[in-house]
Amino acid sequence: MLTIEAFNKLKLECAYSNGKYHISYNDKHYYVYVIIDAQTNTYYVGLSHCLYSRITQHIHDNTNGINTHVSSSYVFILEKLYYQNDMDAMEAVWISWFIFNAKCCNLVNRDIVIRRGLVNTSTIINSNYEKLVLSEIIYPIKLHSRLILYGIEDRDNYNRDQPFY
Repeated sequence: MLTIEAFNKLKLECAYSNGKYHISYNDKHYYVYVIIDAQTNTYYVGLSHCLYSRITQHIHDNTNGINTHVSSSYVFILEKLYYQNDMDAMEAVWISWFIFNAKCCNLVNRDIVIRRGLVNTSTIINSNYEKLVLSEIIYPIKLHSRLILYGIEDRDNYNRDQPFY
């Protein structure tokens, strides 16, 4: 399982911590982000075209099962993209990665995007995900595998010695 110490090795840009925003309201890229509740070591992966506003929504409406409003919560940017389709695809990849490697409170239904082959693997090229995989900071997930097809219950049988994406 992913620990806070291991997560820190990812060296992601922090968008929100200790009640303070570290991003501009006017920045309108397509983002895939992760919220961390350090008290419970729980992760939530999301996407947004306006990250500042989305974080504010998370703080006021705790509908995702993670405590964004507490001082032990942080938001980090996983991907900063230029196209909405890439954002949708990379969110599915990151949700699947967190489901298999951490306590992730996302609903498993987003992995249907991967199961149906809707993630164009060319989207992954030059992504932050690919950079972390190639530098061996994280293990890749199998995007077209029995593991994804059957979902989270196969997490314990995940063979890290044969990763493909």
